[in-house]
Amino acid sequence: MGRTPDAKGVFQGNPKPQDAMEFARMANIDFSINCMVNEKADIIAIFAGDIEQAYLPAVTVAKDHYKVTDTRDNDIVIANAYFKAGEAFIASTSSFIAVKRTGGSSVTIANSPFGQIVHYLGASWGMNTDSNIWTYKMSIPTWINHHIFYSEFPEGRNQAIWAEKDLHKIFQLNNWDGVVNKLIKWHGSKAKVAVFPDGTIQYTLQPEYR
Repeated sequence: MGRTPDAKGVFQGNPKPQDAMEFARMANIDFSINCMVNEKADIIAIFAGDIEQAYLPAVTVAKDHYKVTDTRDNDIVIANAYFKAGEAFIASTSSFIAVKRTGGSSVTIANSPFGQIVHYLGASWGMNTDSNIWTYKMSIPTWINHHIFYSEFPEGRNQAIWAEKDLHKIFQLNNWDGVVNKLIKWHGSKAKVAVFPDGTIQYTLQPEYR
């Protein structure tokens, strides 16, 4: 299988779910359960049955259920990683998109006592392996002046996910008063702010950083 393009948020003609379907058929998986959640992590819909026949209607409903206003003119964007706090960098991408292109600040709330999920071939775990995952570094868009990664349970290894060129923009804080003080320092007492209660379940029609 060749390298598939980045098609996040795209369903028609996306080779990634097509590959997943093929893998599942090869493994003789003939039944799937797809759950849809709300901002409180409550299951509000279930699509079950054949892996493809259950998945396709779920996608159709999900595109409307998870769709958010495509706002890109905020001074500050705060995205909670509530439902997937252990994979909080998903919420970070939601916050990046909504910051105004002339420059602003983003905040990711990642308050999981278990920390971030461990990929044993990636980040600091992959330093002594030949894994290509280790070479991946998450970049911050040029219009993000500051990115705060807030957690009451900080981990030093979270710094390893970011590209070296962007480390000066990263602030790992474990006190909310500290977050507020930083934002006031950078933006003063008046700013346009967007808050995503759960930045890990956002769907925009144009999800790329542009």
